[in-house]
Amino acid sequence: ALAHLIQVEVVIHLQCTPEVVRQRVQSDVGGDRDGRNDDYDELVAQKLVTFQQRTLPLLAHYRLAGAHQLDIPVVAHMQSSDTLAALRIAVDCIRS
Repeated sequence: ALAHLIQVEVVIHLQCTPEVVRQRVQSDVGGDRDGRNDDYDELVAQKLVTFQQRTLPLLAHYRLAGAHQLDIPVVAHMQSSDTLAALRIAVDCIRS
């Protein structure tokens, strides 16, 4: 519906396993989990299913439409600054 207004050129996929997601939530890697009531295992599992059902098809849609997909691997101990650095490297690669 918005294709006539915008052209998506790049999509970013932060890739990690469900186990890494759980580890990151439990260890509060980013320091922003305190006081959250949506971090229990069942809800995290439900969010992962939602990601599989709703987000992955969007990645495929934009890839088929010609957008570059930047896959950024995320591991349990990564800080946001590490993720940003990996993203910058990936963006630089597609600009070259």
